[in-house]
Amino acid sequence: MEEFYSLRELVKFFQRQERDGYIVIEAIANLINYKSENLPEDKKPQIVVDTLRKWGLYEVGFEGEKKFKEDEPKLKLPEEPEKPESKPDWFGPTFTAQLEQYNVRILNCIAKFESFMN
Repeated sequence: MEEFYSLRELVKFFQRQERDGYIVIEAIANLINYKSENLPEDKKPQIVVDTLRKWGLYEVGFEGEKKFKEDEPKLKLPEEPEKPESKPDWFGPTFTAQLEQYNVRILNCIAKFESFMN
């Protein structure tokens, strides 16, 4: 069973989950790890999809009745980045700083640490 969701609906779902403490995501994770003779493994994907539908995440092309009532219809989506009007100055003002590097042998490897001094 392959279900596809729009990015807008996923973002709205995850924003609601963040507000509610991720209860549905936690329930789905627990369901996937749950082992029982009464709940066969082949039934779990349909239960997951039904749970997502109950909590307002409908897949693309879903034609059934949408029973979820969204209490915050205007959730903020990430804004599109704006392109700067001027070209970037690749050779702008420079600065100097002292860089110290430390090579430390730990067991069978060498870890490199760097420290900027200015």
